[in-house]
Amino acid sequence: ADVLPYLPEACLNERRFLLAALAANGLALRHLGKALRNEIETVLTAVRSSGVAVRFAGEQLQERVDFALQAVDANPLAFEHLPVAMRTQPDVVANAVLASPAMIRFAAPQLRGNARFLDFVERLRQR
Repeated sequence: ADVLPYLPEACLNERRFLLAALAANGLALRHLGKALRNEIETVLTAVRSSGVAVRFAGEQLQERVDFALQAVDANPLAFEHLPVAMRTQPDVVANAVLASPAMIRFAAPQLRGNARFLDFVERLRQR
């Protein structure tokens, strides 16, 4: 159950409690304030639990390639829920596909249809 909206503010300010709650239910990230949703450790804890949680990351994080790479490393299923701009980044797509080949279907069309890029990813997979 999603209990974060019903907890006293003091609980949400206790870092260990907050991270434990997000580890149990990553989607609870949506109930946190802007500052916490832009904090990489908080968001990645949620993403490890649920790839969908990446949707609730703050705008500042959503625009960063380094964050997208970390989110995919934390949970390859997050790739599907990254902003389109991140799904056009070759490094992000390659990491997602290496972790889970089925993720190629969520890559931007220009990468999905690029034979050179697909060959490159295949060579990485064979290492």
